[in-house]
Amino acid sequence: ILTTLAQHFLIAHEFSHIVNGHLDLCLALASGSVFAEAADDKHNSLKPMDRQVFENNADATAALLALELVVDLHIQSRNLTVPAGDAFDQKIVDLFRNGDLAIRLFFFSIAQLFLVFGPEEYELSALDKLSHPPAFIRMVLISDALDRWLPRKHPGIVDRPLVKLAEEAYLLAEKCLSPGQKGFMSSIHLQWLNDKRVLDYCEKLRDHWQEIAPMVERYKLGGKPQRPGTSTKTA
Repeated sequence: ILTTLAQHFLIAHEFSHIVNGHLDLCLALASGSVFAEAADDKHNSLKPMDRQVFENNADATAALLALELVVDLHIQSRNLTVPAGDAFDQKIVDLFRNGDLAIRLFFFSIAQLFLVFGPEEYELSALDKLSHPPAFIRMVLISDALDRWLPRKHPGIVDRPLVKLAEEAYLLAEKCLSPGQKGFMSSIHLQWLNDKRVLDYCEKLRDHWQEIAPMVERYKLGGKPQRPGTSTKTA
């Protein structure tokens, strides 16, 4: 189940880069017909904050799609009858029948995906220089995006703030790491969430997205691409 949820999120994340216009915008900005995501690649013309807000935007879209799957399973499980004696299927149904547990499972699958290469280390003063936002902050921002959607569309599924479920899932995923994997743990992340540098960084991410969103919008599937740096004149 965890693998399926993680794959669903990962595939949706990558497709979101295409559907949301990130890919076409990157190609428009690239030299020639090739673009690269790596910060030190000569074909990469994106600034670090551009890459970071693209990741956040793809995360939010993918999380909405993946969570919709979890919510659908939760709704179906409430009216599902499992044949007597099928204990394993009954456990799966019971798992999704509990909305709070199903959402926690969803966050845990994403946390494990983010931690597949181990926890990260970075300087708080250089957050805006990273190619991707730190995984823990991505979890917080994903929960923030979902918190504006889930209670409105599916009220009553969970009775706790999604950010708390995301934080707990990340902490649990860390406990599954190998002993030799080093990096910043949740205790440090939780402490830093109230650090002014992190708060300023998150605000900077939101401001930067608002700044470039109109240009990205034109490159969405079905949009009207326009070469960056040009303007549309009207008679």
